[in-house]
Amino acid sequence: MKIKEDEEILEDIIKEYNKDPEDWKVSASRKGSRLDFYMSREGKFWHLKSEIINPYKKIGVGGKIKVKEGLNHDFCYGWRPLTKKQMRGIIRELRIEGKVSYSTMEELLNISPKSFFDIDEDYVFQGPIAFYDKPLQNLSKNQKKLDQKLTKELNKLVFYNGGSTYR
Repeated sequence: MKIKEDEEILEDIIKEYNKDPEDWKVSASRKGSRLDFYMSREGKFWHLKSEIINPYKKIGVGGKIKVKEGLNHDFCYGWRPLTKKQMRGIIRELRIEGKVSYSTMEELLNISPKSFFDIDEDYVFQGPIAFYDKPLQNLSKNQKKLDQKLTKELNKLVFYNGGSTYR
C-alpha cells in the first residue's frame, strides 16, 4: 500500500475509469475541514484524504488497496452525456421544485457512463456520490490500516513539527 499525493492517485483513477467507466462506486464524508473520498471497482479500493486549508487551497494524500468487497450502495458513479432537452428539464425542476425529481434521477442513472474521451455532448451529469456525515464505519481491516496511514501522512503535510502552522 503506497501512499501518494492526491493528484497522482486521481490520475491513476482517471486512467482506470477511462478504460472502463462501468460499475464504479464513489462515497465521500466530511469531518470539519477534512474530506474523505472512497472509490471502488472490481476488487480495487481507493481512498483520498484531503484537508481544506482555505477556499483556494487544499492538500491531500491517497492510496489504493485490493479488497474482496467494494463500496455497497445501489447506484454507480459515472460521467453521463445529457441532451439539451434533458439539461433544460433539470434546470426547470430545480427552479420550480428546488430539487431534481426521482423520475429524472432514475432517467439519468439509466444512461451508461462514458469515458471522458467518448463524451461529445455539451452537457454532462457527473455522479452520483453517496455523501455521509461520518466516515464509513464498516471498513475492512486493510481499509482501516489505509485510513490510519493516510491520516498520519496528511497530518505531516498539514502540521509543521507538531504545531498548527500551515505550510
